[in-house]
Amino acid sequence: MPTNYSVAPGEFLQEWIEEEGNGITQAELAHQLDVSRKLVNEIINGKAPITPDTAIRLGRVTSIPSDAWLRYEAQYQNDCARLRNDRQLKQHEDIVTPQLGAYLRKLGATTATMWNKTQVLSDLLSFTGYGTFESFSAGCSIKLGAALSTLRESSATYDEALMMTWLAAGERAAAYKRAHCLKYDRNGLEKLLPQLKERVLSADDTMLDDIIQLLDSVGVICQFIEPPEKFPIYGIVIWTRNGVPVIQLTGRRKKNNHVIWTLFHELGHILNDETRTTQLEFNTSSSKRKSEEVAANQFARDWLFGGSVSEYRGMNRAHDIEAMARQKGDVPCIVVQELHRKRLLDRSYCNQLIFDVRIPFQEQDYFPQNNSI
Repeated sequence: MPTNYSVAPGEFLQEWIEEEGNGITQAELAHQLDVSRKLVNEIINGKAPITPDTAIRLGRVTSIPSDAWLRYEAQYQNDCARLRNDRQLKQHEDIVTPQLGAYLRKLGATTATMWNKTQVLSDLLSFTGYGTFESFSAGCSIKLGAALSTLRESSATYDEALMMTWLAAGERAAAYKRAHCLKYDRNGLEKLLPQLKERVLSADDTMLDDIIQLLDSVGVICQFIEPPEKFPIYGIVIWTRNGVPVIQLTGRRKKNNHVIWTLFHELGHILNDETRTTQLEFNTSSSKRKSEEVAANQFARDWLFGGSVSEYRGMNRAHDIEAMARQKGDVPCIVVQELHRKRLLDRSYCNQLIFDVRIPFQEQDYFPQNNSI
C-alpha cells in the first residue's frame, strides 16, 4: 500500500554511518568515495540524488549492493512524484461524487471509498486513460465535443466525469475493440434500414441481438453498456479513428419504445451528421435542442411513424391501434408513444403495446490495466 511519506536514500546512508561506520565522519566518507563532502551532505539531507556511479562507490564502501542504493533512490523519487501528484489531484476532489465512486467500484476500476477521494480520482484517470487531471479536462472537451454544448444549452443535468467513465467502459468492451477490423459501409446501412424496421416490428428477447449483428454487417458497432444510476444519457454516437461509427446505448429504460426510438435516433446521427462529432441523446424537458438533434428525431419519426397522428384520433384499444399501425407500416409502440406525448390518448391506455425487452449488456470484462489502491 502506498505511504503518505517519502524516505530519502540519504536516511539509509545516515543509518549506516551511525550503526556500521565505526565513527566515520562525512568528510572521511567523502574521501573514501572520492567525492566532495558537500555531495555526501546533500545526499544525507535528501538534496542530491544517488547516481549509478555514486551507487557503485557506495556499494564498495558500505557492502550494500549498488542496485539496492538505486532502488532506494528510485522508490524515493517515485514516492515524491506520487505525493506531488496527490497534492495536485486534491485540488480537484470536488468532481468525485458518491455516484462516480460507486460506478467506478462497480466497474472494478477502484476499491477506494469517499474517504479517499484522491485515490478515486487517480483511479478515474487510470480507467479513462489520462495522465493528469488537466489532460482529462481537455479530453472531456475533445471527446464529448459539441455534445457538451448541447447539454449546456438544454440546461440538462450532467456529470462530465461520469460520462467519461461510461465512455471508457464502452471502449474496453469486446465489441468496441473489434472496431479496427471493420469498415463502415454507408450505402449498406441505408439499404439495411427497411430490414431493421421490419425487425423492430416484432420486438422480443432476441431483437436487439439480431439488430447488433445486422449493424455489424455494415461496419456499425452497437453496444449496450450498463450506466450509473440516474444517468441522464440514453445513447451516444462515437466515431473511431478509422471511421467506424459506434452506437453506445445505456438501455436505462428497457421499454421497447424507448430502445427502438433511441436506436433510430442514433442512426439518424450517423447518416445525417457530416462532421462526425460525438452526439448524445439525453433526458431533458428543455426545448432547446441543436439542429442535429432535431434532425435525428425527425429521422426516427419518419422511419418509425411516418404518417399523421390524426389518423389514430379517437382510438383507445390496443388491438385497433396495432392493426392500423401494421397496415400503415408504423411501429405500434411508437404510435402509442406519440399519442401519449400529444395527449391524444390517456397514458393509462394501450400500455400493453409498450413492454420490457431484454437488454444485451456487454460483459464487464473491461477492467483497468493498473488498479492501484
